[in-house]
Amino acid sequence: MPRDAREAFHDVIEQELNSERAAVLGRAGRKMEAALAECARAGDVLAAAGPEHQAAAVDAYRAAFRRYQDARMGLCIYREALGLNDHRRVDEIFKPPPPPPPREPT
Repeated sequence: MPRDAREAFHDVIEQELNSERAAVLGRAGRKMEAALAECARAGDVLAAAGPEHQAAAVDAYRAAFRRYQDARMGLCIYREALGLNDHRRVDEIFKPPPPPPPREPT
């Protein structure tokens, strides 16, 4: 294969790999956005919950927060696989939700 043809083939493969990298990071980012939105909704419910619904609202927020943590970990793993090891940028782009409150004893 002539050198120009090899370089052209390499460029095509590199472009395809970069497209796939971008797609993976995009999916992980959308998953983070969805998890953060779920935390926000659960936080609103928790803030409005009366004493009789407080425990269930805390449990729902905790579940949403775990999904956020899973989504963040997934995004960080993808970033590390691409050589992006500083995850402070993740928390700048996707502001972490507040941690869940302790569950009140019933």
